[in-house]
Amino acid sequence: MGKAAVVMAGGHGHNSYKHNSKYQRTRCATTTDMVKEVIHQKLEIPTEAATISVADLGCAVGPNTFHSIQTVVDAMNAKIKRSSSHQVGAFEFQVFFNDQIGNDFNTLFESLPPNRQYFVAAVPGSFYSRLFPPNSIHYFNSSLALHWLSRAPSGLVNKGRVHCHGGGAEAVAAYGVQFRADIAAFLEARAVELVRGGLLVMLFVCRHEWMEPDAPRYDMWFAHIESILRELVAEGEAREEDLDSFQLPIYSPTVGEFREVVEINGSYAIHVAEKVDEGWASNGVGKEQEDRRKPDLDELARDMSRATRAVFEDIVGDHFGKDVAGEVFRRLPETVYQFFLAQPTMPTLPPTAFFVLQKKC
Repeated sequence: MGKAAVVMAGGHGHNSYKHNSKYQRTRCATTTDMVKEVIHQKLEIPTEAATISVADLGCAVGPNTFHSIQTVVDAMNAKIKRSSSHQVGAFEFQVFFNDQIGNDFNTLFESLPPNRQYFVAAVPGSFYSRLFPPNSIHYFNSSLALHWLSRAPSGLVNKGRVHCHGGGAEAVAAYGVQFRADIAAFLEARAVELVRGGLLVMLFVCRHEWMEPDAPRYDMWFAHIESILRELVAEGEAREEDLDSFQLPIYSPTVGEFREVVEINGSYAIHVAEKVDEGWASNGVGKEQEDRRKPDLDELARDMSRATRAVFEDIVGDHFGKDVAGEVFRRLPETVYQFFLAQPTMPTLPPTAFFVLQKKC
């Protein structure tokens, strides 16, 4: 079924996540003002001098986590300074960076901002289980991580497919069951770990309400990985049984689906639950035959292929072997480029959902 504990490509190399995560940073930037506002309006600062604990769940290895955390710390400091009941300088910040045990924490910490205003610690482990003592965290951040399931659905036969997209009702049902179980466990763990009034802020890949769960998702990019794997099977370069047994542990819920699980949990007040972008950009691609081989379009295909490789190479290589994975990502730029040529509008990134939950008192 592939690797359950998915990690992004580590290190400082050309294909590393550190150097290929600008699209994720762009998505996070869309909610910066909303994060500041919710901290100003909703976060409950301790009444006496204390350490304020912040945790980033699914921090990966790039600089994006530091930008997110700096936004949070700056907003908290601003709120403290505005308050007549809080003494400036009376609070310190402890930030916990969490990801899977195999995450490249060494590279992450080598990149720590030198003038940061917070203490740091790594907390390895799955965020679908408990990570912290009860009532210990004031603010949880999770940016573009919760669409990863704890594992692919077990027992699913989804021949020739790597996901429920295009896989039919049985695949959709299996992925849906895994999603609901995982998010229920995630919410239960955070409800224990949050202080009363603490915030849980999440940005994750979603799908439109009008989109069926098994609709093809070329904006998710792994559809192109699937097509290349089929080519390699047809050419005898990869085994058919490996493709049939490979399922990516990813699920993109609608805002309504996610909200339903939150409401069933019952531990949180929901302050924000909305889609924050559409994920599709108009592009003049495909209008004129003679203009189709544009250097900028070719470079965009290569750029997005590197970003896809930084996310998926580890899990593909773990299941199919490094040689097959290498060939998949060697072919990917041209596959993506040809896809771009065929589109009157170009899918850039999938839509994202933004949720702000507060633990009930």
